[in-house]
Amino acid sequence: MDREIDFIPGLSPIAVRDLPKGFDVGLDPQNNSRLLLVCNILENAKQADRILVNSFFELESAVVQSLREAGLHLDMVGPLFMMHSLSSLSSHATAAASLLPEDTSCLTWLDKQQETSVLYVAFGSMSPMEEHTLTDLAHALEASNVNFLWVIRPDCMSGKASLQQLLPKGFMERTQNRGCVVSWAPQLAVLGHRSIGAFLTHCGWNSVLESLSHGVPILGFPQAAEQNTNLRFVVEDWKVGLSLFSEKQQKESCNRSSMCSQAEHTIAEIMRGERGTEARKHALEWKKIAMEACTSGSSLLNLQRVANELITGHLA
Repeated sequence: MDREIDFIPGLSPIAVRDLPKGFDVGLDPQNNSRLLLVCNILENAKQADRILVNSFFELESAVVQSLREAGLHLDMVGPLFMMHSLSSLSSHATAAASLLPEDTSCLTWLDKQQETSVLYVAFGSMSPMEEHTLTDLAHALEASNVNFLWVIRPDCMSGKASLQQLLPKGFMERTQNRGCVVSWAPQLAVLGHRSIGAFLTHCGWNSVLESLSHGVPILGFPQAAEQNTNLRFVVEDWKVGLSLFSEKQQKESCNRSSMCSQAEHTIAEIMRGERGTEARKHALEWKKIAMEACTSGSSLLNLQRVANELITGHLA
């Protein structure tokens, strides 16, 4: 769908296709169960004294102002991972945040790579992946000739085939000098590593915020929920990344060969092209703003105020 919506307070015009999954079937809450659920949640949220959000004001100021005017008492207190890293309990907080056992050997591998030379590939802790998608992505990574760290969860495949069956024959051997494949990685340590040049992600909110706040440009490949909406902000509003596939390919039914070729091109562009360089520049600017928000600015002040109000029992 090419139709744009220009009446959402705080948002610049947004294409219907960029709305969260399920919203594009209709914008009448009475005929769209997902939209009705969100509307009910927002109405109930107006009763809350405080809503703490894992983001920072400068990143979404227009949206925050509009939601506050609509009666929501929002306090932006993120990026929360950055708050953790700045505290004396950072090592404990990081360890507790991991949902799966981490393979830290990838950090030793990253130490041997050149600065900003590695594409980090990971699709979160929950998103499933179609078997052909994994195979096609492997072809694109090999053809792009970039270094990569690829996280492939054992449970991420939607079918019954094993990883060995899905990867192209000889893929691991042909890419062994420039690729590393693990079942799970310490994401914050990876994103903070000097060798990471970009992050190919499903655009879940935590991954987007962590990448942007580390100054790492994003290559988006949304899978579900609001991830395509997050990618829209990444590309158009914050200008910190690219979509893995072009707008035309997202609208049309392209063959797998064409999709692989496009993925190969975009991977090379984010790592070595002018648009990738520009996205990295903007990401580093947002990293600085996020750090300021957590060390002396908006997020820290919001968190301190809420903590004081909780201690005194007087939420303003």
